[in-house]
Amino acid sequence: MRLVTKLRRRFESCPWNGKRNDFVRTLFRGDLKVPSHQPSMAYFTVHRCASSFVGLLLADLALEKKIIPIDIEGFVHATEGSASIDQQLVGFHRSCFSNSSTDKTIYKQFFRPKGLFFGPIRNPNCIDQVLVEDGTKSILMLRDPRDVLTSLYFSIIYSHAIPENPEAGQLLLRLRDEGSQISIDEYIGHLIAEWSESYRTYCSKLIDRPDVLFLKYENMVADFPSWFDQVTEFWQIDLSRRAKEKYLRRANFNVMRENKNAHKRKVTPGDFLAKLQPKTIEILNHEFRDVLDRLGYSTIARAAA
Repeated sequence: MRLVTKLRRRFESCPWNGKRNDFVRTLFRGDLKVPSHQPSMAYFTVHRCASSFVGLLLADLALEKKIIPIDIEGFVHATEGSASIDQQLVGFHRSCFSNSSTDKTIYKQFFRPKGLFFGPIRNPNCIDQVLVEDGTKSILMLRDPRDVLTSLYFSIIYSHAIPENPEAGQLLLRLRDEGSQISIDEYIGHLIAEWSESYRTYCSKLIDRPDVLFLKYENMVADFPSWFDQVTEFWQIDLSRRAKEKYLRRANFNVMRENKNAHKRKVTPGDFLAKLQPKTIEILNHEFRDVLDRLGYSTIARAAA
């Protein structure tokens, strides 16, 4: 049986509390047998940027190259955290997304330079740990930050599923309770500093690197086949016509009617214009001006796709 088929059978259609977690736990223990000597790959993004959909699609493409997918964030949010190794992984994940003084040698144990696909990584703080070796090819996918923050409000307050991990679940419920007591404009106002810093880090550390492909969410929802071709060409993945059509059929960005309780509430660009007060939009345009210019988004009366 082809190796890619064996890997796929282990990885596909498994619940997060099943075999997918085996990859993460085994890697963390140092026992994972990595069959490929190809350079590792990584996928950086942010929340509310179709990150889970793209992450699963890229994980499948990684399997085409016999590269094992590793999603530590998905693992942490899905595990109940009762086992000792799960608690250690939660701590490792927390250290990745902070500037803590955690022993950096542990990163080398996890972020190996060969044979692995890491993602989605929704925080730029571990960029230096992931891209320490030559040859690692990464994808960075971002969305207009004004739409991201608008979408994040509706996700936190209405639609995001409660994580299995007790700590993550309690955090979401607390954020939901606190957020429901203020307006969307006030909510977004509290997030601007943190999110503008994250976007600037991505812009300064990843964009224009030859080993990083920058993609935009808006282009994906407008023309998924062209977006998909960019990915496969960058990662040098040759697919048969039948296999490519199978991937293309997975994309469905049609939303007939907006539903604030749905995970896929609205995908068209410029939703912030309808949901936010003019003053809030003015603040966002000012605080993100350098980012918006760098990424090619308009600060005039309409959003650029």
